[in-house]
Amino acid sequence: MIDDIIFDWDGTLVDTLPFLKETFDKTFEHLGRKTMSYAEIRRVIHENQGVDLFHSVFGARDFFQAKRFFHTYTLRHHLQNLSPLPGAEDILGFCRGQGIRCHIFSNKRGSILRSEVSGLGWEKYFSRICGAGDFSEDKPSPEACCAFWHHETPPKDRILVVGDGPADTEAARFWNCSVVIIDEKKAYIGAEPDYKLQKLMDFIPLLQTMLSVSYTHLTLPT
Repeated sequence: MIDDIIFDWDGTLVDTLPFLKETFDKTFEHLGRKTMSYAEIRRVIHENQGVDLFHSVFGARDFFQAKRFFHTYTLRHHLQNLSPLPGAEDILGFCRGQGIRCHIFSNKRGSILRSEVSGLGWEKYFSRICGAGDFSEDKPSPEACCAFWHHETPPKDRILVVGDGPADTEAARFWNCSVVIIDEKKAYIGAEPDYKLQKLMDFIPLLQTMLSVSYTHLTLPT
């Protein structure tokens, strides 16, 4: 049985990479520096999960100014550039119909994350929405993973993580549960997940199979 599914947000349920590229471009231009390609941005984001991304990208001299400009630009424009990935709401509706609790565990700033969920009218689908800055450390640090479950032991056999990056795999490994990676661009770099799908829409058939297998297992005579 699956009681809880913990989703990543950017690149998993919503397509934010084009706007992320735009925001990085604007930040680099503001600082008078050369911009980065899509591939470079994706790489640095995945390589710097759980640490200060801006310090890693912009260095000690510019990181404070870059971080301030980046967040200001994001707050002004992110809701107009929010695009759910195909099948995302169908999946959330399916989970809701099955009585599965859905959550978000993201490294997007928590306040921005919650405003995006609200902007889509998706609050009804989620029990917990946790982002960067909500805890003393961010995903996938052990502190953040513990805090997500209120420092209680998670039900490892009844939860599933769905994401697109190594931080999602690391969080699942810390919780000792299964992880599904959505890897449409075949760009995932990290430990091998339990399941890898090319498209988010492929998740419902997988979930149906998992629920069916669990149900059959539980009803076998002892």
